[in-house]
Amino acid sequence: MKRIRSWVAVATTVLVLVAGMTTVGGGSADAATISGGDKGGADITVSNGDVLSGTFTNVGTFTIPAGVTVTVAPGVPLSVTATRIVIAGTLDGTAAGAAGGQPSPNASDPGNPGAGPGAGGGGAFGECVHSSGGGGGGYGGAGGDSALSDSWDVTVGAGGPTYGTNSGADIAAGSGGGSGGNQCVEYGAFAGSAGGAGGASITLIGEITVTGSIIVDGAAGLDGDMTEEYGNAAGGGGSGGGILLNGALTLSGTLSAKGGTGGNASPGQYAEGGGGGGGGRIKLSGTLAPGSTFITSVLGGFAGTSTGDGTAAVVGTAGTVSNTTTAPPAPAPPTSAPAVVIAPKFTG
Repeated sequence: MKRIRSWVAVATTVLVLVAGMTTVGGGSADAATISGGDKGGADITVSNGDVLSGTFTNVGTFTIPAGVTVTVAPGVPLSVTATRIVIAGTLDGTAAGAAGGQPSPNASDPGNPGAGPGAGGGGAFGECVHSSGGGGGGYGGAGGDSALSDSWDVTVGAGGPTYGTNSGADIAAGSGGGSGGNQCVEYGAFAGSAGGAGGASITLIGEITVTGSIIVDGAAGLDGDMTEEYGNAAGGGGSGGGILLNGALTLSGTLSAKGGTGGNASPGQYAEGGGGGGGGRIKLSGTLAPGSTFITSVLGGFAGTSTGDGTAAVVGTAGTVSNTTTAPPAPAPPTSAPAVVIAPKFTG
């Protein structure tokens, strides 16, 4: 089976340049990573479990069939330019943006920030067992600050800032949340928990029909996992990513770029939760077919819960939706056929 699969992958790479050919990915038992490039006018139909990576240009018809879910390669913006794009299944870029912050391996260290321009800050170390949670990542909306203990002079894991424009042609991936601060070594498993990754960046250009779902939500920050009496700090949620659709749009599905939930602190006297990730950005331009009814969501992530005393974590701020589409032009009226004049025929 593996030899057959390898041959199919090679054949697809070679023959995809033949105009009009259909490229089919692997099934769920043997999913394929389909890489971008100039496809020479070929059609692409993906299969359940496939992973899309990079920039696809000069595609004929790009199809995600109903009942099929494909994902976006982590950390790689996805862009598809095609004559026709049909999303009847699910294009899932959840947590495929910038990475969340990972805890330090050293006791008494602060948490680490996430990656990306809207990275959530790492939680602060606070007098052995009073560390704060990680901040949520930002993008279309700002990330929420973490919880912190009021018993000691500890700072929050700061929520990340917004970046990009509300309605311009730019689009970007979401940013990661920060990790929670560590405890001192006397308390065994002293590490704070990791932040969640941001959502992917997805750009689709062409004649686009969406009856399924496009999702670029941020991941939740990890919950605290210590079981000793003081608990440990949780990670911040990643921010939602970006969706840009440009062309002749017919929409009846779901577009989602929600922020990830902040992690919940583990049970304990001073454990602190992570901030929620900010919502992402959704941008629609071109024309929109009359009667299109669809759902968009750019909500900020919920704040993580805390078990300690102090200031609660903050939810992420909602992101932005820009719809600059116009109605498609009315079809031109039919032209009348020129009158046919039949000359009289004279005899005699």
